[in-house]
Amino acid sequence: MHVIAVVFLLFSVLSGFLQLAWSIMRWYLLKRNSGINEIKETGEPSGRKLLNGIAVICGGSIAGLLAARVCHEFFERVVIIEPEGWLNGEDGMRRFSWEQEHKRTRVMQYQSLHGYQAFFYHGLEKLFPDLEEQCRYSGIRLAT
Repeated sequence: MHVIAVVFLLFSVLSGFLQLAWSIMRWYLLKRNSGINEIKETGEPSGRKLLNGIAVICGGSIAGLLAARVCHEFFERVVIIEPEGWLNGEDGMRRFSWEQEHKRTRVMQYQSLHGYQAFFYHGLEKLFPDLEEQCRYSGIRLAT
């Protein structure tokens, strides 16, 4: 019985140590390799000098537009290359996107819901301070 208690105690201590080590390693890796912790500062003036050059973004889907918006804080110029030319015309600039004659052919999730919407919305709020006003203008209801 005494041996079982010692083994259980050692197992508990080892398990706790491994869990602590994993938490520290996860925190370190998230801080080092992701932008999650920078979302709080997104959209705030950084005071740093812009990088000399052009950031080229391939595609004007939501990911491309967000990448361009973030790169705008770091580069002198940002260029988006979009293969669907109609997006530059009247149909692409429509106030109510669901009334567009054309639809995105190269973006599979164009009319889909996404699981990251809440996280995504908080990022958009930081990047676009007038997001709520623009959504109302475009007939988009926001549930908060």
